[in-house]
Parts: sequence; C-alpha cells; structure tokens
Amino acid sequence: MDKNSLIRQRTQNITRQIIAGKKYKNVSPLVVNRIAGEEAIKHRQDKQATKSAKLQLHRIYGSFIRETNYSQAWLKLKEAGKSHNKNLIGTQLKQILGMHASTGERTGFLRSFYRQIFDITGQPSTVLDLGCGLNPLSMICLKMPKEIKWYGLEADEKMVSFVNLLLRQFGYQPLCQTADLAQTQNPPPVDMALLLKMAPVLDSQKKGLALELIKQLKANWLVISLSTKSLGSKTYHNRQDRSQTQLNEIVDRLGQPVKMIDFKNETLAIFSLKEK
Repeated sequence: MDKNSLIRQRTQNITRQIIAGKKYKNVSPLVVNRIAGEEAIKHRQDKQATKSAKLQLHRIYGSFIRETNYSQAWLKLKEAGKSHNKNLIGTQLKQILGMHASTGERTGFLRSFYRQIFDITGQPSTVLDLGCGLNPLSMICLKMPKEIKWYGLEADEKMVSFVNLLLRQFGYQPLCQTADLAQTQNPPPVDMALLLKMAPVLDSQKKGLALELIKQLKANWLVISLSTKSLGSKTYHNRQDRSQTQLNEIVDRLGQPVKMIDFKNETLAIFSLKEK
C-alpha cells in the first residue's frame, strides 16, 4: 500500500473512532475527516493521532457546547407556547440560547447588541452567520421581519436541525446548514456577514484561515467579534493577545473598521466591504 492510500485508510479509521464516541457524534463528518487526515499525517500512531484530533475538535467545537438535550428544550418551549405567555416563551428562548457558550453570554444584552450593530449597518434583509451555533434564533427573540434570510453555517448537524426546526415553527426560513468553514466556497451574497468569536477558532486550525474566508465573502458589511472574557489563566490572556494581533492583521487587509463596540464579554469590529 502506498503512502497516500495508507493515510486515507488511517484517516477513515480515526474518523470512525471519533464519531463513534458520544462527545463528537454530532459533528459533521466533513470536519472530523479533515482534522483526522491532518493529524494522521503528523502522527505515525493512530492512538496519538486520534487523541490530537479530539483536542483540536474540543478547541473548535467542544468548548462552546453547554447542553445538547434539544428534545427536552423543544418540549419546554412547546409547553410555554401553549400558555400564550410571551414572557414565558421569551424566557425559554433565552434558556435555549444559553445552551451554547457564545450566544449564552449575549442573552443579557441581546437587544442592545444588535441595535448598536444595525444603527451602523441598517437592518439587513440577508445575513450570513459563519459558525452560527444557535445565533440565528436571535431573530425570534428580536422579533425581526419574517422575510429575512439568515443563512447559517455550522459544524454540528444536530444543532443545525434543531435551529431549523425552531425557525420553521416561528415562521422564519430555515436556512442553516452543516458546513466546514475551513472548506467553505462560494458563500451567498448578503447584506451582512457575521464572524462572531470565530476568527481565532479558524486561525487555530490554520494560520490565516480567517482572512482566507473573509476574502471570499460577498457582503456589504462584516461584523467580527473577539472574546474579552477573562478566564483567569495565563493561557487565555496569551490567546487574547493573539486575537488582538489577528484583528490588526484583518485591519491591515480591510482598512479601519467603521466602528468598534465593547460589550461585557466581547468586542465588535464593524467593517464596510461595499467597495472592497
């Protein structure tokens, strides 16, 4: 067996081992297979390659997930809906957003978060949410127009199905799909692209990957956010420094942002791409 055939075989074996486990069974095989292949090249032994691939998956996926019992969350939301109590429905929706670390941190200021963005960009009719998680459900909480097209790209297949289910139930178009951002091509033209807390995640996989993705965008506006929440560790503060360096590189490519906005746990940079 030649070297390339051996790598392909090992990649398949590593992918099967990872998907067979509970933690990453919902991650798109596209993502797992890519990372498994990269680690198979780096490590001769499958055991070490599998361990390293799981560590990568935790960095780009596992660390964001708080809860995955979507069936229970859906049942609670349906019960709230039967009551016709808008406050109860809103509370349950916020609890659902809290199932993902990124959206969970915004629930206390969600309306202000998007109001300040839209004050600059205007309310978009089309959005591309890169690494969206549960964020498209913000449309429901904000009571945005039902005509809006909010495209979401996310690695978690089960999460995508859950988000689309809720969007459909509330009268919105279910436009989220499973994707590997590292292999995204030909994204749809939109008014606004969101890259919320995802740029460092992309560059942790491959240096410059976030910029490669940004260059493909066909958007009038780009909103990038970087996490500023301190976890009290030197490693995290080093990561913050790298994030700031990364933002500087993006500024070098796109020019100065139209506006920077600081929130409790993240900083937003809003860029106009209309003439880029």
